Amino acid sequence: MVSKHIFRVSAFLLGITLQATGITAFDIVDSVTTAGYSNHLAHLYTHIGESRGFTDGPSPRVPAYQHDLARDYMVSNFTAWGYDTWLDPFEFDVNFSYDDDSNTYHYAGCNNVVATKWGNGGTNTYLLIAHYDSVDSGHRNLTIGPGADDGASGVAALLEIAEAIKDYTFKDTIVFLACDAEEKDYQGSIYFRDNHITDNPVETNSTAFLKSSILAVVNLDSIAYDHTNTPYNVVMGRVSGFSQAAFAVGASIEKYTDLNVVASSGYNSSDHISFYNIGLDAIHVIEYDFVNYWNATNFVKNPYYHTDYDAIDSPDYLNLDYAADVTRGVAGAVCDYAIPIFPATLNQSISNNTFSISWLTSPDIEYEVYGTDNLTSNAWNLVSRIDATNDVVDQTIQFNLNTATATMFRVLSR
Repeated sequence: MVSKHIFRVSAFLLGITLQATGITAFDIVDSVTTAGYSNHLAHLYTHIGESRGFTDGPSPRVPAYQHDLARDYMVSNFTAWGYDTWLDPFEFDVNFSYDDDSNTYHYAGCNNVVATKWGNGGTNTYLLIAHYDSVDSGHRNLTIGPGADDGASGVAALLEIAEAIKDYTFKDTIVFLACDAEEKDYQGSIYFRDNHITDNPVETNSTAFLKSSILAVVNLDSIAYDHTNTPYNVVMGRVSGFSQAAFAVGASIEKYTDLNVVASSGYNSSDHISFYNIGLDAIHVIEYDFVNYWNATNFVKNPYYHTDYDAIDSPDYLNLDYAADVTRGVAGAVCDYAIPIFPATLNQSISNNTFSISWLTSPDIEYEVYGTDNLTSNAWNLVSRIDATNDVVDQTIQFNLNTATATMFRVLSR
């Protein structure tokens, strides 16, 4: 069944003139700001002495410090913005063999945070992910890990993008997934993948997504460190092979920001790998100054990765303007591919017995114009069908007043 969205209920033939707004994807991208991004990052408990890790010691290990407060901050914001928001609880057993610890530990009380903006008429799904847990003393050699860059910087981007697009309808579905337990061998993303992605259309529902509909999984992890003496770059990290998602997201980032995009393979150490392993096009958006894949002479590796000083208040550390630019670029990719259906404000005019209705179209959206002379019967008749274009177009439909039978019109999108 084709889903339709009414932009304006009607434009009356001799009624009020409505003014066009001319909203574009650039307006959405421009609403992503450094101040907004920084506010979200600070509210994720990213200061020195804070942590979103787990307890140390014997099993069961459970969320500790400010872990659940950060979780609740995300849930409250996604919910207030109108997203279909839910917690995805799980637990697991893990052995950190590379930490010279032969014990297996049971982790309980874990939760992914999921927020969905359902599409209107589209069949595709785009999955934006980041992880909100931080390293802790039970896993790495540190006292307490604020994890401002790894990986709260990506979560702040999810929140800022979600806030920027909250008031708009999109053709395709956008899922924001804040994973828990990434630092425990990607357990949160593995659990979501295994329990909420299906090959069977009959099994899909509000918490189960059809695998074939997921065109891209975009993982934002560590996007806030940029040394001033290195190139203003961001990496589209692939596990291997060609990635249409990396190409598309990279193109949007360069379209909407001054960042230069570097594509590279070999990025296999974050939550995107869970989705790549089932054949999805999954990429890792990450800061350039993380791994020196290019043997650059001016490369400066993130000095506080997995330390007690990966914090928002560590002096001369994070570049929040850079992080906001990465966020803007990904917000632009969301607009370019999930397709916002902007409110079509109808203009009307009469000249020489010709009545005109005009509006600015959205890219890749079809329109239908209906007319009626009797609202009480709700009998709207199709007058014209307008094919989709790949750009914003000033669309005009004209009627001869001597022959027109309708007195009221409305425009529908699909």
